[in-house]
Amino acid sequence: SPPAIHHPPSHIPAMASTNREWIFVRRPGPDGFAPSDLELRTCEMPVCNEGQVLLATHLMSMDPTMRNAMAGAEAAKRTEGSVYYGIMNWHPGSVVTWRVLSQVVES
Repeated sequence: SPPAIHHPPSHIPAMASTNREWIFVRRPGPDGFAPSDLELRTCEMPVCNEGQVLLATHLMSMDPTMRNAMAGAEAAKRTEGSVYYGIMNWHPGSVVTWRVLSQVVES
């Protein structure tokens, strides 16, 4: 049978027809983080396939630990291959990944 599609209650606004994502543009300079180190870009709306969920993110944590992710592998005491390294080693041009508060839009 086809997968179930979740329809939000009527009091929840309809999902936007556009999608936006934060891009990590460049590593912070010697003076620290600058707003220009991140860029909010419009992108294609993802399609929710079988076994997946589509989330609408409402809040993304922005905390001091993210400085390690922005600074690169040489800035933190971690080893390549660890779980921490995998989520905390951002590369310029990549979508920012971190802890978020989201609403399930479709499943």
